[in-house]
Amino acid sequence: MEIAGTTNLVILIGPLGNDATRRRTRNGVAVIQFPVVTIRRWTTDAGDEIESSTWHYIVYWGSRKTRSLEGIFPYLISGKTVGVRGELHLNERNDDGERRYRTEVRTRDVTVLSGTMPGPSELD
Repeated sequence: MEIAGTTNLVILIGPLGNDATRRRTRNGVAVIQFPVVTIRRWTTDAGDEIESSTWHYIVYWGSRKTRSLEGIFPYLISGKTVGVRGELHLNERNDDGERRYRTEVRTRDVTVLSGTMPGPSELD
């Protein structure tokens, strides 16, 4: 069944919860993974301030030819604020006979928004 006009788009801005990790797939594709937290704050009618955090697992994909992942990797450290634009993906794996699921944001578009950012020549 095909549904016209559907969109799977996620835009997040928030700090990294941990330093990013990197690896390469068997085919040589670069992958960087890191958590980003978004925080929602509001005040109840009684005047109480409430805060709720949501953690998002980011999977930043490159290619065999992409050097930009290596260039941005040193800047993806805990506490740095990043902007991420990607799509939701449900990752399923089998862990000792038990099915496990994790919702990820898969992206090829990450921007460091705090601290010193590498210039375009450093990323290409």
